[in-house]
Amino acid sequence: MPKKGEAALGSGGADGTGGSGGAGTAGASNPGGKININTADITQLQTITGVGPVTAQKIIDYRTENGRFSSIEDLKNISGIGEKTFEKMKGDVTV
Repeated sequence: MPKKGEAALGSGGADGTGGSGGAGTAGASNPGGKININTADITQLQTITGVGPVTAQKIIDYRTENGRFSSIEDLKNISGIGEKTFEKMKGDVTV
């Protein structure tokens, strides 16, 4: 037990989630308001211009199958995200 004013070691939640924020939301966006496509959940992805539930799921599926996006341009590898859609969304996303 820590003394008053000391931080407890491993003060995160007992389930290993860190004890703060909702599941899967930590780090999904940055201070600039952009959505991190490597960490965002399906709800957060849908806040990106031009992304609905189907495209958000495709982004998650791509990430699951291929690993982290190395650049936002990798979004163009996803079926349904062409140059026009990418141009609309690129200001909303980061990696």
